[in-house]
Amino acid sequence: MINFFSRALSKILDRFDNDELDEAFKSFISGNEISQTKAMNKIIPISFDANDLSFLGFQVTMLLSCQSIEARQVGFRAASLFLQPSSPYVEMMPAIFRKAIRTDELIIPALKSMSFYINPFVFHSIETELYTIIESSSDVGRKYALTIMFKAYLNDSSIIPKLIQYIRGAIFQPSLKYTALAILCEMAQRNPLEVGSLFNMLVSEIPIATPAAFTKISRILKALLQLNASLAIDLEKPLSQFITRQSDPISLTDAAVVLSQVQLSPTIYAQLGTKLQNIIAVDTNPNITACVLSALKMMSRRFKPSASIISPSIDSVDSSIRGPAIAIRAISAKDQRSSGELYRFITETKDIASVSELLQISRNDGPIFVSIISGLYDLAIPGTLPLIADAIKSISDSNTQKLFLKEISETIFEPPDDIVGLAIASAISEWSTDPEDIRVLIPPLIATKSELYQASMITYATSFWLRLQFEIETGIVNRLAVLTQSSFHEVRSAASLFLDLINSIPIESDDS
Repeated sequence: MINFFSRALSKILDRFDNDELDEAFKSFISGNEISQTKAMNKIIPISFDANDLSFLGFQVTMLLSCQSIEARQVGFRAASLFLQPSSPYVEMMPAIFRKAIRTDELIIPALKSMSFYINPFVFHSIETELYTIIESSSDVGRKYALTIMFKAYLNDSSIIPKLIQYIRGAIFQPSLKYTALAILCEMAQRNPLEVGSLFNMLVSEIPIATPAAFTKISRILKALLQLNASLAIDLEKPLSQFITRQSDPISLTDAAVVLSQVQLSPTIYAQLGTKLQNIIAVDTNPNITACVLSALKMMSRRFKPSASIISPSIDSVDSSIRGPAIAIRAISAKDQRSSGELYRFITETKDIASVSELLQISRNDGPIFVSIISGLYDLAIPGTLPLIADAIKSISDSNTQKLFLKEISETIFEPPDDIVGLAIASAISEWSTDPEDIRVLIPPLIATKSELYQASMITYATSFWLRLQFEIETGIVNRLAVLTQSSFHEVRSAASLFLDLINSIPIESDDS
């Protein structure tokens, strides 16, 4: 072990031209407790530049076994840097931890260190001691103990009942409230069901919450409301009380996030909206203005801000201010001029949030809507493909469907290999009455596309053909025959089924 340690550390130290580190290396190999502590203090700073110092785990545990409090404090600091949850040396830490917490000076260093490499085995080995600390230790110790429980929960869901029990108590203690809410927020993002039992308690905290606490509460509520929108019925009164006493822009913005998820009485939207637009009128901080405008945009279908307050922001050179302001006006006006203004902003900034707003406020019929869909796809804004695909599927007016198909026939040779391409193929399959469109669904280069694309296009083509039942040209049949030899099972099956249908269903020729 010593020879391995010597070779490994030598390679690390070769990167540093420092006599002190050479001396530290020698002390670690053959020095006493004091010199080893000093040596570790020298080695710790280089850990940020070294790739992997996990081989130091054995030396760390040796240092933690010393009698000196200073040596063990340094050892715990080193352990937090060099040990990983999967390290074999971690199995030695429960015994070291139990011994350390008998000394007041070592409780916090031991807890802080343990939070970096806790795993289910270590947690269950020290859980009795952790529960004692949570119930009776100092505030700092209890915070670290809760953090350790949370990190252990990430890999062991059996801890949830006990963790929820202690969080329930911690929320009512000012010194632990924020830590408890931060943990709940993370749990809600992973699985809202795990924190659902605390909904009523969180609601009772809303009227008295600080801005920092409400930020966490709002995120938890958002996750819970997405799971069960009926919970909103209990939110109106506490949220109204919070809005009444609150003037912090960030807190009011967080309230808007919650309210945008639910449908409550118009009164509370007017209450919050009035406060938000008053902030814009008096606050000159551009960051606050952008934040508040975004909040107003979220509520703009339930609260119409004053045009005189919003208008100056439309001319702002800051896109984070101008974008929400343009969207608010477009949502309120619902006219082609405002929609065109928002579209021009999107072409300039490639703002995905504005794309969502534009598609929501645009009527899903008429040539303008078709042009918007086509233009947004050409902009290739990351993250917008699902929005564009949903917009295509939303077209229900037969005239707009014809306009869309005409646009497709004039602008593309084959549907693109993405979610929008599949939406286009679905539209052709359901709306088209032109047999020639089979060439778009089974294009010449279909065999070079993705497995999902090939299988989906054949399926849409099959549905299209079954609806119209027309004679298929030899070139299409040949492409299908090639696809029956595909290495993908779904493609082979879809192509074989289509060919079987073509051969089994007689089609009357136009000449007969």
